Amino acid sequence: VDKPYLSEDKYVSKDELEAQNFTKTTIDNQLLADTTNFRVFNAGQERFSASDFRVSTYHKAIGGYHPAKLRIYQDVIERYLSAGTNQEVLNMLNTKYVLAQNPQNGQMMVFTNVPYGPAWLVKHVSLVKDDAEELQALGKTNLKDTAIVQTAFSANAAQPQWDSTATIKLSKFDNDEVEYSFNAGAPQFAVFSEVYYPYGWNAYIDGKKAEYVKTNYVLRGLSIPAGSHNIKFVYEPAVYKKGVTIAYIGSYLVALFFLGGLFMHWRESKKKKQVA
Repeated sequence: VDKPYLSEDKYVSKDELEAQNFTKTTIDNQLLADTTNFRVFNAGQERFSASDFRVSTYHKAIGGYHPAKLRIYQDVIERYLSAGTNQEVLNMLNTKYVLAQNPQNGQMMVFTNVPYGPAWLVKHVSLVKDDAEELQALGKTNLKDTAIVQTAFSANAAQPQWDSTATIKLSKFDNDEVEYSFNAGAPQFAVFSEVYYPYGWNAYIDGKKAEYVKTNYVLRGLSIPAGSHNIKFVYEPAVYKKGVTIAYIGSYLVALFFLGGLFMHWRESKKKKQVA
């Protein structure tokens, strides 16, 4: 179909395409040597354009381009990451490395940041009335100590009892399942550096479903009781489960009709033999 519109020189081999666009750089190798869980931000002019695909090739990126971004994340991009860069927002997005172009020679440089990590525990939950207040508060709040939550979620965002010995650590990270280990002597409130998306992502504490809340405008927050607990976020959208159920039912019906057809054929064959 394409050949009437594109000449032969428009086609390249996979190896040639990868060599031209996806060869690892010295910085890529440097970052890949870091085995911790982190994100990378390209602070160059192409930070949120379609040309910023290199970072996402080998690393978890907070930049890049997609025409169907979530509105809450696009709001954060436009207010805090496009024209300038807000340090608190970089920290809450677990941005450990920032890439920037050297204005003198045009070479890419890498700067190391100290983010808040995949998850952290706060000392206080600050309640705001709506999206506008929540977004505005990001730029003037120490997000390491304070989580910003709308009053609509206040029933599931209890004030924590700060415990300096409390810990929360990422123990597993997959596309559809993220797991954390938690230990504290008093109830805590944890902020997770993952985008809030309630349409399929469910939270579990020791296997029991828990209600998490929209936190810091774009992230997830969860009240956790004292003790040692396993925290898990699982992507299990209802529409997928319904689709799987329908698919199984359809498969069973097809198998039933097939077996029924074989049975009818066998019975007819048997009748013909008896008549003969």
